[in-house]
Amino acid sequence: PEYTLNLKQQRRLWKATETLEEKVVFILLVTSGLRRREPTDLKIEDLRLDRSDPYIVFYERKSDSATAPVMAGVDILEEWCGYLATLEYNRKGWLLPSKDSKDGSLSKGWVNNIYEDLVERAGVTFPDGEQPTPKHARSFWYNWFMKARLAWLRHIDYAADAQGVSSSKIINEHYLVDE
Repeated sequence: PEYTLNLKQQRRLWKATETLEEKVVFILLVTSGLRRREPTDLKIEDLRLDRSDPYIVFYERKSDSATAPVMAGVDILEEWCGYLATLEYNRKGWLLPSKDSKDGSLSKGWVNNIYEDLVERAGVTFPDGEQPTPKHARSFWYNWFMKARLAWLRHIDYAADAQGVSSSKIINEHYLVDE
Protein backbone atom coordinates (compact mmCIF):
# COMPACT_ATOMS: atom_id res chain seq x y z
CA PRO A 1 0.00 0.00 0.00
CA GLU A 2 1.03 3.59 -0.65
CA TYR A 3 0.02 4.60 2.89
CA THR A 4 0.18 2.82 6.20
CA LEU A 5 -2.00 3.32 9.23
CA ASN A 6 -0.45 4.99 12.26
CA LEU A 7 -1.10 4.27 15.93
CA LYS A 8 -3.50 7.18 16.32
CA GLN A 9 -5.63 5.86 13.44
CA GLN A 10 -5.55 2.32 14.87
CA ARG A 11 -6.73 3.65 18.24
CA ARG A 12 -9.60 5.45 16.51
CA LEU A 13 -10.55 2.23 14.71
CA TRP A 14 -10.41 0.28 17.99
CA LYS A 15 -12.61 2.88 19.73
CA ALA A 16 -15.09 2.55 16.86
CA THR A 17 -15.66 -1.15 17.60
CA GLU A 18 -19.10 -1.62 19.12
CA THR A 19 -19.42 -5.38 19.46
CA LEU A 20 -17.27 -8.26 20.60
CA GLU A 21 -17.44 -9.61 17.05
CA GLU A 22 -15.98 -6.36 15.64
CA LYS A 23 -13.21 -6.44 18.25
CA VAL A 24 -12.32 -9.99 17.17
CA VAL A 25 -12.09 -8.96 13.51
CA PHE A 26 -9.92 -5.96 14.42
CA ILE A 27 -7.59 -8.16 16.50
CA LEU A 28 -7.25 -10.77 13.77
CA LEU A 29 -6.44 -8.18 11.12
CA VAL A 30 -4.33 -5.73 13.11
CA THR A 31 -2.59 -7.68 15.88
CA SER A 32 -2.11 -10.90 13.90
CA GLY A 33 -1.75 -9.50 10.39
CA LEU A 34 -4.23 -11.84 8.74
CA ARG A 35 -5.32 -11.44 5.14
CA ARG A 36 -8.94 -10.36 4.80
CA ARG A 37 -10.10 -13.81 3.70
CA GLU A 38 -8.34 -15.73 6.47
CA PRO A 39 -10.49 -14.97 9.55
CA THR A 40 -13.51 -16.75 8.05
CA ASP A 41 -11.38 -19.84 7.32
CA LEU A 42 -10.37 -20.29 10.96
CA LYS A 43 -11.75 -22.76 13.44
CA ILE A 44 -11.57 -22.27 17.20
CA GLU A 45 -9.05 -25.12 17.41
CA ASP A 46 -6.64 -23.10 15.22
CA LEU A 47 -6.07 -20.65 18.08
CA ARG A 48 -3.27 -21.39 20.56
CA LEU A 49 -4.02 -18.84 23.26
CA ASP A 50 -2.96 -20.78 26.35
CA ARG A 51 0.74 -20.06 25.91
CA SER A 52 3.15 -17.25 26.70
CA ASP A 53 3.45 -16.79 22.92
CA PRO A 54 -0.13 -17.07 21.60
CA TYR A 55 -0.52 -17.77 17.91
CA ILE A 56 -2.85 -18.95 15.15
CA VAL A 57 -2.17 -22.11 13.15
CA PHE A 58 -2.90 -22.21 9.42
CA TYR A 59 -2.89 -25.63 7.83
CA GLU A 60 -3.70 -24.34 4.36
CA ARG A 61 -2.57 -20.82 3.66
CA LYS A 62 -1.74 -18.92 0.49
CA SER A 63 1.94 -19.47 1.26
CA ASP A 64 1.59 -23.03 2.68
CA SER A 65 1.00 -23.94 6.32
CA ALA A 66 2.16 -21.37 8.84
CA THR A 67 1.56 -19.71 12.18
CA ALA A 68 0.81 -16.08 12.98
CA PRO A 69 1.54 -14.58 16.40
CA VAL A 70 -1.26 -12.85 18.28
CA MET A 71 0.46 -9.66 19.43
CA ALA A 72 -2.45 -8.32 21.52
CA GLY A 73 -6.09 -8.99 22.34
CA VAL A 74 -5.83 -12.54 23.69
CA ASP A 75 -8.38 -11.75 26.41
CA ILE A 76 -10.90 -10.65 23.76
CA LEU A 77 -10.30 -13.81 21.70
CA GLU A 78 -10.76 -15.95 24.82
CA GLU A 79 -14.01 -14.16 25.63
CA TRP A 80 -15.18 -14.72 22.04
CA CYS A 81 -14.37 -18.43 22.20
CA GLY A 82 -16.34 -18.68 25.43
CA TYR A 83 -19.31 -17.07 23.70
CA LEU A 84 -18.98 -19.41 20.71
CA ALA A 85 -19.15 -22.42 23.03
CA THR A 86 -22.74 -21.39 23.86
CA LEU A 87 -23.92 -21.42 20.23
CA GLU A 88 -25.70 -24.60 19.22
CA TYR A 89 -25.43 -23.86 15.50
CA ASN A 90 -21.61 -23.78 15.58
CA ARG A 91 -21.08 -27.54 15.65
CA LYS A 92 -18.24 -27.32 13.11
CA GLY A 93 -16.27 -25.02 15.43
CA TRP A 94 -15.84 -22.00 13.15
CA LEU A 95 -14.24 -18.93 14.70
CA LEU A 96 -16.70 -16.73 12.79
CA PRO A 97 -19.81 -18.88 12.42
CA SER A 98 -22.96 -18.24 10.43
CA LYS A 99 -26.42 -19.79 10.79
CA ASP A 100 -27.15 -19.08 7.15
CA SER A 101 -24.17 -20.32 5.14
CA LYS A 102 -23.74 -23.81 3.69
CA ASP A 103 -20.37 -24.44 5.32
CA GLY A 104 -21.31 -22.74 8.60
CA SER A 105 -18.79 -19.88 8.38
CA LEU A 106 -19.27 -16.26 7.46
CA SER A 107 -18.34 -15.14 3.94
CA LYS A 108 -15.07 -13.52 2.92
CA GLY A 109 -16.86 -10.27 2.05
CA TRP A 110 -18.20 -10.06 5.60
CA VAL A 111 -14.71 -9.17 6.93
CA ASN A 112 -14.45 -6.35 4.39
CA ASN A 113 -17.88 -5.05 5.42
CA ILE A 114 -16.97 -5.05 9.12
CA TYR A 115 -13.69 -3.25 8.44
CA GLU A 116 -15.39 -0.71 6.17
CA ASP A 117 -17.94 -0.02 8.91
CA LEU A 118 -15.14 0.58 11.45
CA VAL A 119 -13.32 2.91 9.06
CA GLU A 120 -16.54 4.88 8.43
CA ARG A 121 -17.38 5.17 12.13
CA ALA A 122 -13.82 6.16 13.05
CA GLY A 123 -13.57 8.65 10.18
CA VAL A 124 -10.13 7.36 9.23
CA THR A 125 -8.80 8.34 5.82
CA PHE A 126 -5.42 8.77 4.16
CA PRO A 127 -4.08 12.14 2.91
CA ASP A 128 -5.47 11.47 -0.57
CA GLY A 129 -8.96 10.88 0.88
CA GLU A 130 -8.88 7.11 0.32
CA GLN A 131 -10.11 4.84 3.08
CA PRO A 132 -7.99 2.07 4.58
CA THR A 133 -8.75 -1.56 3.75
CA PRO A 134 -7.85 -4.80 5.53
CA LYS A 135 -4.66 -4.80 3.46
CA HIS A 136 -3.57 -1.67 5.33
CA ALA A 137 -4.17 -3.45 8.63
CA ARG A 138 -1.85 -6.24 7.46
CA SER A 139 0.74 -3.67 6.36
CA PHE A 140 0.55 -2.04 9.80
CA TRP A 141 1.14 -5.42 11.44
CA TYR A 142 4.21 -6.13 9.30
CA ASN A 143 5.70 -2.72 10.03
CA TRP A 144 5.20 -3.03 13.79
CA PHE A 145 6.33 -6.65 13.90
CA MET A 146 9.54 -5.76 12.07
CA LYS A 147 10.18 -2.79 14.40
CA ALA A 148 9.79 -5.08 17.41
CA ARG A 149 12.03 -7.74 15.86
CA LEU A 150 14.75 -5.23 15.04
CA ALA A 151 14.59 -3.82 18.59
CA TRP A 152 14.93 -7.36 19.95
CA LEU A 153 17.95 -8.03 17.74
CA ARG A 154 19.59 -4.78 18.90
CA HIS A 155 19.20 -5.93 22.52
CA ILE A 156 20.80 -9.25 21.72
CA ASP A 157 23.66 -7.48 19.93
CA TYR A 158 24.18 -5.30 22.99
CA ALA A 159 24.31 -8.37 25.26
CA ALA A 160 26.75 -10.10 22.91
CA ASP A 161 29.03 -7.05 22.90
CA ALA A 162 28.86 -6.73 26.69
CA GLN A 163 29.82 -10.37 27.16
CA GLY A 164 32.45 -10.44 24.44
CA VAL A 165 30.49 -13.04 22.46
CA SER A 166 31.41 -13.09 18.78
CA SER A 167 27.83 -13.35 17.49
CA SER A 168 24.40 -12.45 18.80
CA LYS A 169 23.20 -15.59 17.01
CA ILE A 170 24.99 -17.68 19.66
CA ILE A 171 23.08 -15.92 22.45
CA ASN A 172 19.77 -16.20 20.63
CA GLU A 173 20.15 -19.93 19.88
CA HIS A 174 21.91 -21.22 22.99
CA TYR A 175 21.09 -19.04 26.00
CA LEU A 176 17.67 -17.44 25.64
CA VAL A 177 14.65 -19.34 26.90
CA ASP A 178 10.97 -18.58 26.60
CA GLU A 179 9.49 -18.11 30.08
